[in-house]
Amino acid sequence: ALVFALVGRPPAAYAATITVAAGEVAINANGQCSLREAIVNANADAATHADCVAGSGADTITLTNSTYNIGDSVGAYLFGNNGTPAVTSVITIEGSGATINRSAGSLRLFLVTSGGNLTLNDLSLTNGAMDSDRGGGAVHNNLSTLTLNDVTLSGNSGNNSSFGGVAISAEGGTTNVNSSTFSSNQGGGGGAIAVNNGAVLNVTNSTFTGNTAANNTGGAIRGTYTGSNAITITGSTLNGNSANSGGAIGLGAGTLIVTNSTISGNTAQSNGGGIDGANSTVTLNNVTITGNTAGAGGGGNGGGIYSNTTINFNRSI
Repeated sequence: ALVFALVGRPPAAYAATITVAAGEVAINANGQCSLREAIVNANADAATHADCVAGSGADTITLTNSTYNIGDSVGAYLFGNNGTPAVTSVITIEGSGATINRSAGSLRLFLVTSGGNLTLNDLSLTNGAMDSDRGGGAVHNNLSTLTLNDVTLSGNSGNNSSFGGVAISAEGGTTNVNSSTFSSNQGGGGGAIAVNNGAVLNVTNSTFTGNTAANNTGGAIRGTYTGSNAITITGSTLNGNSANSGGAIGLGAGTLIVTNSTISGNTAQSNGGGIDGANSTVTLNNVTITGNTAGAGGGGNGGGIYSNTTINFNRSI
């Protein structure tokens, strides 16, 4: 006879689906699963809050097509106040067309940290506000993974720090943006997105329009001088953004690769109406750069591109 024994093998973790009631945000044990309660349960792989089912493994949080107004903070940590608990596990939020909106106070909507992995699908993030120099009025990605699919980020704001990242700030880690729209976000460096500390940013089939970095760099996207950041933009449009330098894109150290995209109608008060390349290596593959303006404040250079290092042009206008 053969006897088999399984010793010390943990049980398999099965993903849970946690459904959030329409418009519910707060933790208040009212029998309605809220956004905050769902995130806590997903992080803990437990039914910490009885209003929601327990989390289990890589969880999916499903919203309804409604507005979730966040008017107070769950605590000040990692560069400012946050409207929802930090994401520290693998979580996908299925928005179903929902809007998550800051309705009061100065706070960001989401924070991803401690090895968390957050995917946001089919929703809008509006009116997030950060007054810290690490920005991210909508989302701050701290050394983790953030993915956006079909997400609209509009009306988010931040201070005028050189780091910024008005809608999204990424302190290291990887941020993926797919089929998303950034519009009318206003504040510090990186009117829509700022990356720092060797972050990786991948943007595909997305639109950036009307974003502003009033006193800093990168009306739409900013890569800072801290760490060697890697930015890749494919099949996207950056139009009508403005900044002190780099009307659409402002760079520090690292690389920028843009493919099959258009950079048009952007404005810089000083240098780089379309792109301020600074010390980064810029590669443009089948890119159109047209109608951008530098020196709106007088004395600027590089209506399309300003750079003091390498630019590679391939099949571009």
